[in-house]
Amino acid sequence: MKKITCDLCGYDIGCGQFKKHREYCNGLGPRRMRPTKGHHAWNKGLTTPDSVKEKISLALIGKLIGRAKTPEAEEARKKKISETMKRKKLGGYRKGSGRGRQGRYKGIWCDSSWELAWVIYQLDHGVEFERNWEKFDYVFEGKNRKYSPDFKIGDTFIEIKGYMTDQAKTKIDQFPETIVMVGENEMMPIIEFVKLKYGDNFVSLYEK
Repeated sequence: MKKITCDLCGYDIGCGQFKKHREYCNGLGPRRMRPTKGHHAWNKGLTTPDSVKEKISLALIGKLIGRAKTPEAEEARKKKISETMKRKKLGGYRKGSGRGRQGRYKGIWCDSSWELAWVIYQLDHGVEFERNWEKFDYVFEGKNRKYSPDFKIGDTFIEIKGYMTDQAKTKIDQFPETIVMVGENEMMPIIEFVKLKYGDNFVSLYEK
């Protein structure tokens, strides 16, 4: 099939689809096109029913992203994600990894770029959650301390942690409620989603 090269994005488009492509092309290629002036997305103005949102929320508890059905397939999935992250340079963000990455996004406080990415992902997928401010007691190295997980989905607490330390493990072991740890393997596809949709500098989305 004969193809025509788009002068805006440089992609080769089939003759039969080229006219439609040019109506929407914004120079980012077929997979990242946005409607141009005068055109609207098919789902603009539509809302997700509460019943569907509840199903999504329940499905995400305990995993937050899809996993493969078998251990072998899961390892292959993680490897593919890791290779994609390295190739596209999507890594490098760590919780508490620097100043200037804290702030509010749509009224929700985020302590790091990882938390911001997690918040954006949940909001974009219609998942209901809240920032957690409740503190819990735990003992580490003979001292009484306080621990406050990051977020809550229903009655489940969410902790976003890029790496596990002895103190962090102690917090989780002594935690009295249901808690889900969101680590690097879970965060990589979330960050990839956010970067592809909002750009590498998504921390600029913080409220001024």
